[in-house]
Amino acid sequence: MGTVVNRTQRHPAWWLRACALLAALVISSLGEVAPPGAAAGSSAGTPAPESGQVQTLLPDEVQRSVEAALRTGARRVGARLFLWPGANGVYDSVPAGAGEALTTGLAASPTDDFGMVIQATWSDCPNGWVCLYDWRDWNEDHPQASMWIFQEVTSNYQDLANFNAKNRAASWRNRRNHDSRLRRGTSGPTLCMDSKSNSARMSAAWRDNADYIRNFNSDGLC
Repeated sequence: MGTVVNRTQRHPAWWLRACALLAALVISSLGEVAPPGAAAGSSAGTPAPESGQVQTLLPDEVQRSVEAALRTGARRVGARLFLWPGANGVYDSVPAGAGEALTTGLAASPTDDFGMVIQATWSDCPNGWVCLYDWRDWNEDHPQASMWIFQEVTSNYQDLANFNAKNRAASWRNRRNHDSRLRRGTSGPTLCMDSKSNSARMSAAWRDNADYIRNFNSDGLC
């Protein structure tokens, strides 16, 4: 029969003391253990920023539209609204808050300006304006896309390139009491946008092909 070995004799006391010392050194080098839920890499005593303090960057598509609008002379008058001066080259006064609540904020705002609304869909088209959308179905599947708005009645067609909207319209909505028209080229065919009407999907001949726009002061042109 084999000899029974006492388990405590397998590890002499000096060996156990050495292990305890090593464990103490490891714990000391790690420092204070972060409490559960603490962010990795955060310093003790430095609170995480509240959600309202974090700056949200605009999506790339929106940022490109904003930068292009500013390059072509627009000014920002609200969180989502940008305006260009009218055909007379003058900015009209805009009430405080315009662009925050578009359907009401623009009701008493400029009569001679052209504008762009970022992150806009069907419901953002203000009453009394004609609206061109960057995507079909009034941007419903692309809520980050832009909408261009026109109210001024002009004697000539306005170049959509001045508003970074040339060859971009894929759908439209006319909330004016009068007709408006799009035109291809400087003397090409026109597309009539009847008052109080809309088009979710412009034909292949017109989608992303409109170069000019004009608002008329009369109805019955279509």
